[in-house]
Amino acid sequence: MQPADLMENVLDGGRLGKGEAADLMTAILKGHLHELQTAAVLGALRVQRLTPGVLAGFSEALLQEAEPLQGLPTGAMDCCGTGGDGASLVNVSTAVAFVLAAGGVAVIKHGNRGVSSSSGSSDVLQMLGVNAGTDAETVRRQFATSGLGFVYAPAFHPVLKRLGSLRKALRTRTVFNLLGPLVNPAMPSIRLIGVYANEVVKVVAESLPMMGVRRALVVHGAGLDELSPVGPNSALMIMGNEVRAVDIIPEKLGVGLASLDSLRVSGAMESANRIEALLEGVGDESTRKIVALNAGAGFWLAEKTRSLQEGVDLAMSVLDSGKASDVLRALRISGAVTPTEQLS
Repeated sequence: MQPADLMENVLDGGRLGKGEAADLMTAILKGHLHELQTAAVLGALRVQRLTPGVLAGFSEALLQEAEPLQGLPTGAMDCCGTGGDGASLVNVSTAVAFVLAAGGVAVIKHGNRGVSSSSGSSDVLQMLGVNAGTDAETVRRQFATSGLGFVYAPAFHPVLKRLGSLRKALRTRTVFNLLGPLVNPAMPSIRLIGVYANEVVKVVAESLPMMGVRRALVVHGAGLDELSPVGPNSALMIMGNEVRAVDIIPEKLGVGLASLDSLRVSGAMESANRIEALLEGVGDESTRKIVALNAGAGFWLAEKTRSLQEGVDLAMSVLDSGKASDVLRALRISGAVTPTEQLS
């Protein structure tokens, strides 16, 4: 179908298959649709119920246009959230990446600057003195040195720059909010993904097998795009083509509850300070709880442990030992920059 026909199909309430969705996203990225037409499509998809095929098709089109990132293990893990929960928390997934790497999991983390939060992954890395991975060589060097590489999303998806002003003008969530964790150009085969709303857990989970991801956990916790020690969690595990629900109750895992206010930060500097203290084994208890819960799920997902409980126990052991701070030091050595130099 031609781009105009695909657009009309969406506006008429029609359902796109995976291939049609890929063609539509390619047309958007290449400028074959006018900006107003693109806005109409994004608005229509906001009203309609998203399908796994649309997410998978859009993601594959974005990956086709991405800068290549090769020479990294396909068996690595990404731990990434959609953002969009508006909670302004400490950067949980960034801290989790350090803990997982310290525990022997190969991690290639996708990240960006903060959009809906007070600080994104790249913002807090800047404060920690770590390069955000703006080119393939830096990511490969980071991984070779520490077992952890950071991928700065805008550097590997330059085609999205032309949509930046439109997305800002819309000032609302669109399908693009869900695509960040799905379009890591390194294509790691294991994914720990946090989403901003309970109602999108299923659609994200079911899109992953369509993209060739064979092991993943998609989570939402008490309004957060993380597993949460604040309240109830929703989680779907993907193993091959099977998608099944997983019960994750912090109190039963020995994590205990924490208040949402105790996890909030004023910005990237406060988040970085909390993370650095945590990695050194002297962090505050609330941050330790949420990071241990999510890292524990990562260890279990990567099959470093036989159960989620063992994963949480391993995460707490890594945090208490201070070994995760060795990963931070290795990354600083591999390509350290000062905050004023980073992403200028």
